[in-house]
Amino acid sequence: MNIEEYINYINPPAVHKFVNEHGHTILCVLYEDQISFRGLETRDDQKLKSGLNFSSYGVERTCPEGTVAIMETKRELVERAGSVARFINKKTSVGSRENNKGVIDNLGDEHEHGVAQFIPSGQEIHGVIGGLNVWRPYVDTSDDGIFSLCEIWILYDGEQLESMEVGWVNDGYNQTGCWNLNCPGFVLAPGAPAYPGSALGSVSTYEGEQFMLTIKVIKESDRWNLYVNNQILGWWPASLFTNLRSGSNRVDFGGEVAFSPGSQGSAFTTTDMGSGHFPSEGYGRSAHIRDIQITDNNGQLIDIPGIATAGRPECYNVKIEEANQNRKNVYFGGPGGDNSGCVV
Repeated sequence: MNIEEYINYINPPAVHKFVNEHGHTILCVLYEDQISFRGLETRDDQKLKSGLNFSSYGVERTCPEGTVAIMETKRELVERAGSVARFINKKTSVGSRENNKGVIDNLGDEHEHGVAQFIPSGQEIHGVIGGLNVWRPYVDTSDDGIFSLCEIWILYDGEQLESMEVGWVNDGYNQTGCWNLNCPGFVLAPGAPAYPGSALGSVSTYEGEQFMLTIKVIKESDRWNLYVNNQILGWWPASLFTNLRSGSNRVDFGGEVAFSPGSQGSAFTTTDMGSGHFPSEGYGRSAHIRDIQITDNNGQLIDIPGIATAGRPECYNVKIEEANQNRKNVYFGGPGGDNSGCVV
């Protein structure tokens, strides 16, 4: 598929479009016209009225009832990646169970993690809740930086690794991969309060006001539902997966940085993870995910000892803290090469 074909494919026909306050072009698309439904029959309870008249909606900067908001994928973003394949395949990575330094992706970029891994013994995970502390980390786009993110990874870790990932990202390339709605899979809910890829208006400041994004992913019936600040955003149909169809066997919480690696002895990336400060600095200074809850198929809390994994703790680190009622807090982050002990 060439770039022209991909742009026509990935941007569904819109009944209304507008540019929002962040400069994103928003397409108002009929719910059943989402690319995840192409070639599929939608259930009766998923079908909306497609005969509504939108011709008089004018210059409104909201989407009308019966549609969902999708951020338009721009040609220049795909061209910047070099090809459709590179645009789609550019992705985050999953940290290994060991503290390995650097995970090299299919494009030769390096990923460093500071994550807490929770692996239950003999139980399936059906629910995950966590409050993501929102920051705007520095990404050294003038040199080697690609992105810095805070994320929850919901995994089935076996011969075939499967994952769902949700969080925030400061992305030097601006949508560098098959995230959000850039490929079939995730279904945006009717009346969703936001869209995948939405800009976050408020970010935390060092020793100042802290902003949170509450994320809940729950296995309900034949899908994994995603709630943001207690409102449903959408879902991943369980049919997308082989092993995650029934449940998860591992959840990771923390941060990830991606960059183009330099040669041995060269300076390490100065891209920040989280707030750019180490977990030892604590609340209001270090980025964190709070009040983590992991539940089984009956909605009961599973108390899982976490494993802190950081491949380069002198660059980026992670710490697990016990909270009330068997909940956990995870602090993560660091300044990368701005710390003198952090070298390639």
